[in-house]
Amino acid sequence: MRQTDDLQRQVDEAEKVTQEEQDAHAVTQAELEEMKGRLQEMETALENSQEEAAVALAAATSDLTTQAEQLKRKLAETEAKIEALEKEKLKNIPVDAAKEIKQLKTKLRNIEKERNDHQVAEAKLAAQVKELKTKLNSVEKVQSDQKTSSSNTEDQLKAVQKEKETALKKLQDQWEKKEQKRAEAEKKKITVLERKIRDLEQAGAAGTLAGKGAAGKRGSVTAKGEDTKALQTANDKMRELKRENAALAAQLKQLEGELKKGGTQSNVEIERTAKKHEKILKEITKQLDAVTKKNSKNEENLRKREEQLTEAQKAITEKDHELEKLVSQLAVLKVAATEGAEMAERVKTLEHDLKKLTEENKTLSDNFNSERVLRKKYYNMVEDMKGKIRVYCRVRPLSKSELGRGNFSVVKSPDDYTVIVDTSRGTKDFQYDTVFMPDSTQEKVFEDTNNLIQSAVDGYNVCIFAYGQTGSGKTFTIIGGGDGSLPGIAPRAFNRIFDLLEENKTKFSYKVTCYMLELYNDKLLDLFIKPGTHSDEKMDIKKDKRGMVVISGAEIKKATNAKELYALFEQGSGNRHTASTMMNAESSRSHLVIGIVIETMNRVSGQILKGKLSLVDLAGSERVGKTGASAQQLKEAMSINKSLSALGDVISALSSEQDFIPYRNNKLTMLMQDSLGGNAKTLMFVNISPADYNADETVVSLTLVITSLVSHSLMSVITSSVTDSLMSVITSYVADSLMSVITSSVTDSLMSVITSSVTDSLMSVITSSVTDSLMSVITSSVTDSLMSVITSSVTDSLMSVITSSVTDSLQKICLFIPHGEIPFVMFEW
Repeated sequence: MRQTDDLQRQVDEAEKVTQEEQDAHAVTQAELEEMKGRLQEMETALENSQEEAAVALAAATSDLTTQAEQLKRKLAETEAKIEALEKEKLKNIPVDAAKEIKQLKTKLRNIEKERNDHQVAEAKLAAQVKELKTKLNSVEKVQSDQKTSSSNTEDQLKAVQKEKETALKKLQDQWEKKEQKRAEAEKKKITVLERKIRDLEQAGAAGTLAGKGAAGKRGSVTAKGEDTKALQTANDKMRELKRENAALAAQLKQLEGELKKGGTQSNVEIERTAKKHEKILKEITKQLDAVTKKNSKNEENLRKREEQLTEAQKAITEKDHELEKLVSQLAVLKVAATEGAEMAERVKTLEHDLKKLTEENKTLSDNFNSERVLRKKYYNMVEDMKGKIRVYCRVRPLSKSELGRGNFSVVKSPDDYTVIVDTSRGTKDFQYDTVFMPDSTQEKVFEDTNNLIQSAVDGYNVCIFAYGQTGSGKTFTIIGGGDGSLPGIAPRAFNRIFDLLEENKTKFSYKVTCYMLELYNDKLLDLFIKPGTHSDEKMDIKKDKRGMVVISGAEIKKATNAKELYALFEQGSGNRHTASTMMNAESSRSHLVIGIVIETMNRVSGQILKGKLSLVDLAGSERVGKTGASAQQLKEAMSINKSLSALGDVISALSSEQDFIPYRNNKLTMLMQDSLGGNAKTLMFVNISPADYNADETVVSLTLVITSLVSHSLMSVITSSVTDSLMSVITSYVADSLMSVITSSVTDSLMSVITSSVTDSLMSVITSSVTDSLMSVITSSVTDSLMSVITSSVTDSLMSVITSSVTDSLQKICLFIPHGEIPFVMFEW
């Protein structure tokens, strides 16, 4: 009975422990749910914080980047402005310094303000980053605590489950041991009782046998009485043992019943308790599995959150690096701002110098403009003093075929201005501005032509053309050799034009256009158009508002450099008409006109200047009988000679200053009318052949040019240019030396004649004209002895005095030389 109570007490204790464990599990479950809620809230807060941090960091980074770029750009602009100011100062270009300095100061103030704003923004961004880092650390700590708490809860649940299983198993073992011990004790008791019963039975049998033996042996009354008492005692003891045995048997039965009854009830209770505990254990296990699953899910979410957190940390690290870069850039900007402030101080210190330099630069600019105008004016005056129409003579060398035939040269040149030709009728000499003999190179010829290119760039019309018989070297002079190894005036002029323009491109913008025409049989052809597509009706010669010749219908092409201009020239040259004659294997049968229009614009004032350089390669003048020309070539020769005659008429009219100039007599003169006369500069090359069989044609070419250019203008040039300057020079510088020579070498009567001739009569004669009377006076008054004395004594002294005393504008004075058939007067200014 006591054992059953112990078992019941143990079962109650187990139920009590189980109930406590259930309560603890419920508390743990509630804590777990609460922790899950907190974890969810913290995850939400973490996501919001990360989003806010990312947005704030992106906005701050964008603002900082924008501000940094703006600061860089403005700083670069400021530096560029300062550098530009320094360059302007160095170049002496006028700059509105006060305005620029004011703008620089304003920009520096703006940069300092933006720098301060940038520092404030940087501080705000640093605070936001610090706050985000703090939140991130707290979130990481909470997550770590949650992870630790979840792990502890799981360990506690496992420990409780293990403890309950251990306790239940211990109870089962104790109950089984107690039942086994009780059964063994009952069995021992039964065994003891059975043994006692057997002993009692054996003892009763032994007493009966002992009584019978004793009675038989003695056989007396005393023995009978003792046996009866002993039997009675044995019987009583036997009954007592039987009663005790019965009682024990009954007690045993009772105990067995109770044992059976108690064992069955205990087993049912134990089974019920075990089932109850097993059910509770299953529920706990199920709950534990659910919690484990939730914990696994939470761990997965936590892992994802940790990955996101790692990415966020990585992004924050990158942003930190970017922030460090921005900070370093800000430091650079601070240094730049400091340098800008130093520059501002430097600008302040240089302000006075800049103003002074600006004033000086303005003065220099004004002086430069006036000097430039004066340079053009005086340059033009000098070129005009040299003669608006200048004539150069060029003698070609003998060809190989001429040398092979035994021909020889009949042309000589004693100086740079005289040509002497030996003819069958005697020796004839001619005077020109310059004479180029066969040994003169293309470079030497172009050197004297170079100044006219400058006049074309300055806005004047310039014309350079070559005249002479066929085969005298006109094309070689203007264009050059066929292989391009010896370029003539045209290719060299192309390079010189663009050299002059490039030298002044900072002050002037320019545009160069070109047209290329051919006058063939009185028909005007455009050489930029393919042969066979020309239409004379479409080509019309007109003049624009400025008086410049314009050919309507002509192809006008633009050139940006000398190579392009030369390429256009090569394109047009391939379409020109040529033919073979007895005088020239490749004779030009047409007049070539190359017009180069140069338009420049002053970048400051906007003034536009427009000049034109006309390069003309005239067809050869020739005698029909010597050329062996065909009918077609005869027609070409007639057209060529007609146009050349018209050109001579125009030059003659210009030289004699006639009111009417016959430009419209021929298309050649119409094309050249803006380059002949007026302010135009004209250079004419007379090309001649030195061969003996061409002596007549050479004399004709030289005589025609001299007649047309010199005959009418010689006296007017002497009258207008020599009267004042020559007499003042002679009076002031030559009087003493000349008079001493005359006094020592001439008689008193001759002295009176010279004195009277050099005073009033000579002045009147020079003023009116150098006529035959002047020549006769000089011839009759100056004897051979006087001429020899003057020649021997005056030449060196007079020339040295004149050379050293002439003004800047007068370089050569008039020489009166009665030599040959034609008097020579040359003025070169």
